[in-house]
Amino acid sequence: MATPLLRLLPGGTSTPEIRAADGPPAAQWRAFLPPAPTRGITVQDLARRYLAHLAAAGSPSVRDVRTMVRRHLLPAFGAELADDLEVDRLVAWARALTTLPSPRTGRSLARRTAEKLLSLLSSLLEYGIGEARAVRRNAVREVPRAHLQAYHP
Repeated sequence: MATPLLRLLPGGTSTPEIRAADGPPAAQWRAFLPPAPTRGITVQDLARRYLAHLAAAGSPSVRDVRTMVRRHLLPAFGAELADDLEVDRLVAWARALTTLPSPRTGRSLARRTAEKLLSLLSSLLEYGIGEARAVRRNAVREVPRAHLQAYHP
């Protein structure tokens, strides 16, 4: 009969020692793992959590971020699942920002502003991957930034 393999936990504690001392080993392993990501968070819900996170951290940019989210990100992506954002759609959105007139001002946005909005969306998704554990991928990482220069009127 083969001897069972012992899995070592941090600190050199083996599974049988934990089972004997503290109950089932799975409960002990969970203490060392981050919570499992939830599925299906919308960009709007993620933005709400991100803004609360920035406010709790005392970030001076909360007001500006809230404005950019409200004016640009939520109208375009608010109802979409963060994990379902597609690179082609993000590129088309950035192109529209820099070529089509804004309903509010009548002018298109500068290329730099479109880049800042992509950067904000990327930060939001990174927060969702790391802190919130609610997003599995950041599609903005795959957006070729060189294309934005070609879109500038």
